[in-house]
Amino acid sequence: METIAHKDGKAIMSVNLLSAITNIATNHIGGLRAFYESRNRANSMGDILDNYIKDVCADTLNENDEQRRLERLEQAFSYLGN
Repeated sequence: METIAHKDGKAIMSVNLLSAITNIATNHIGGLRAFYESRNRANSMGDILDNYIKDVCADTLNENDEQRRLERLEQAFSYLGN
């Protein structure tokens, strides 16, 4: 992923689809439900898929620090709302 400067001085990342595909290929996760429920972040299969796609794109699949994960997601995406 490429880092670019934001107007308020914060560094932001742009999401690179090729990097996301590489993350999927190199970080095989056998059971998404168990992976995300063990991290206490998902209540339904839709949430599980949403979180998986976000983590793949932001390269946070192996990030154990939830605060750091959220910061990286904020940098990678312009809007994380509904």
